[in-house]
Amino acid sequence: MLQNSKRWYYQVTTDPALIPVLLFLLLYALGLRLSLPMLWFPALLIALMLAFWQKFCRVGIGQNFQALPALPGGYHTVGQRAPKGTKQQTCPELRQSLIQDSRDAAAGIPAGKYQAVTHEAVLRRLKRNGRICVESAKPIYKVALRPILNTQSHNRCRLCKAPCSTWNAPARQFYLVRFHVTSKTKKGDSNEN
Repeated sequence: MLQNSKRWYYQVTTDPALIPVLLFLLLYALGLRLSLPMLWFPALLIALMLAFWQKFCRVGIGQNFQALPALPGGYHTVGQRAPKGTKQQTCPELRQSLIQDSRDAAAGIPAGKYQAVTHEAVLRRLKRNGRICVESAKPIYKVALRPILNTQSHNRCRLCKAPCSTWNAPARQFYLVRFHVTSKTKKGDSNEN
C-alpha cells in the first residue's frame, strides 16, 4: 500500500501541469461559490489553457514514450504512452516493441532538461549514452512491472491465462532520474545502448 501511495505521489508531482490546473480549478470553484465572475472566469480560462498546452505540446519519443512540456525553468517529464493501433499485436510483440523503443529513445530525444521515473535497466542505458548527462537518480519506491505491462498491452496482461516471466517478476527499484540531453555526443563517449 505504501509503495502504491509513493507511486501515485511521484506521478502527480512530476506532471508539470497537473498541480497548477488543480489549483486553478479550486479557484474556479471558489469563484463560482462566491458568485464572482472576475475570479472564476479567468481561473477557468487558465486551467483550460494549461490542460490544452499539456495535451497538444507533448513531444513523441518513439512509439511508446512521450515528453510532457515543461513549465519555465522546469523539466520535461518523460513517460510511457500506450501505442496506438497495436490491439492486433500479440503480447510478446508489444513487450519487444517497448524494450526496443526504450533502447532507441535516447537517440530520438530532443536536447533539453528531463525527468523520468524509471528502473535500473533504463537508468544504466541513460548513463552510458553520450548525449545524456544524469544529474541525479533518487530511489523512490519498489514495484513490479505489472502496471507498465497493463498499459502496454491495453490490460490484456491482467486477463492472460499464461502470464509471462516479466508479469511474475519480483518488484524492482524505481528512481526519479533528472538528466539533460545535449545535441551532440561528447568526445570519447560511445552512443551505444
